[in-house]
Amino acid sequence: APLEPPIGIAVTMHGVRKVKSSAQIEAERRKERLIKADKYRGLVKQVLALKSKGDKSDAALQVCEIAVSKNPDLYTAWNYRREILTSRFADPACPTAKIQEGCEAELKLLEACVRANPKSYSVWNHRQWVTHTSPMPDWRRELGLCDKFLDLDSRNFHCWDYRRYVVRRASVLDRDELEFTRAKIDQNFSNYSAWHYRSTLLPRVHPALDRPGHNAAGERVLCDEFELVQAACFTEPDDQSAWLYHRWLLGRSLQPLALCLVGQLPRGAALA
Repeated sequence: APLEPPIGIAVTMHGVRKVKSSAQIEAERRKERLIKADKYRGLVKQVLALKSKGDKSDAALQVCEIAVSKNPDLYTAWNYRREILTSRFADPACPTAKIQEGCEAELKLLEACVRANPKSYSVWNHRQWVTHTSPMPDWRRELGLCDKFLDLDSRNFHCWDYRRYVVRRASVLDRDELEFTRAKIDQNFSNYSAWHYRSTLLPRVHPALDRPGHNAAGERVLCDEFELVQAACFTEPDDQSAWLYHRWLLGRSLQPLALCLVGQLPRGAALA
């Protein structure tokens, strides 16, 4: 049978150049999408059938791997993989080296999946399970992974959640993480995750802030934070993340709040 030219590519027949119409191209693309969707549905049915039979073979793991590679959000396949791996790792005859090898293989699969979908709940959740299960987790590598993905998207709250888990396990200093949040906020003021994380770190780095009647040193810390959030509000006045942090700071200040000035600008006027 003759080979079909790629969709949208012009072909020459009897010396005459022919280009497929937009309708033809769209019809062929729709046909391709339907074929892919049908294959994917078949793959999901296969995963469910194997899970229902309690199959814990290598073949079942392979089917799950194909499924999550096509759709990293398929949480049923991830849950099934955890069932299989948990069963294998719980076997007293399974050596520690074998468990570590299995965890490393799982992390490689997860890295490919998180690149395909960096905001997949299922992928980050499974990665947390793998590092928790691993006999020798490499927390420095996991922090590096978080740095890489937060450089790509500093507002990826899935990665921020995972980073907090890694930081706890790696015993990273709160002060270091406070500096990290400052760096991310300086890169982009519109970063709710960084502001929120900062609000949890600041009282731990400066415990006096959580005590009634904290001292002048605590007030100086708050003044520095007010300066930071003020710069953010002036730069991105319509972004709510900095305003929420500002409201949180107000609740910790010893200074009484006072209404300093109320006025109305003429129509069309702007603040200098």
